[in-house]
Amino acid sequence: RIWSVVAVALLVGCSSPVSTLPEDLAGSWAESEPLAPRGSMIRTLTFDADAHFVWRVDLYGLYPEDDGGDLSSWSETRGRCEVELNRLSCQQTELTTYDTFYDDPGPFTEEVEGALFLHEATFEIRADELVLRYLSDPGDGPVETIMRLERI
Repeated sequence: RIWSVVAVALLVGCSSPVSTLPEDLAGSWAESEPLAPRGSMIRTLTFDADAHFVWRVDLYGLYPEDDGGDLSSWSETRGRCEVELNRLSCQQTELTTYDTFYDDPGPFTEEVEGALFLHEATFEIRADELVLRYLSDPGDGPVETIMRLERI
């Protein structure tokens, strides 16, 4: 009898990654911020119910020849995620970039199969805010990073 209780507890207590997202995570989330010495950035993260994601970063007014509202550059990363409880682990499949700095701005697309994005991040949803905690590497080693995005 004790073994049946243990087996049920193990089945209930263990979860495996799923290929669908929690309903409250699906949709689009964004943040914007000014850049120094000029311009601004808007980052948008979109999840669909089947665990696909799109991470888009738009940079405006980045170059001296740009007006403040001109789109100077953008990048878009696409891929798939797995969710386990409050953990999110995503793999990129495609990266597209565009940048007016270059004579041929693009867009250019490359497959990046298997590259990690927000690997083993944790997430929390507070009303219309998505809080992501993950490790990033600004060049001198991993740093815990917190990103806050608003539902759009």
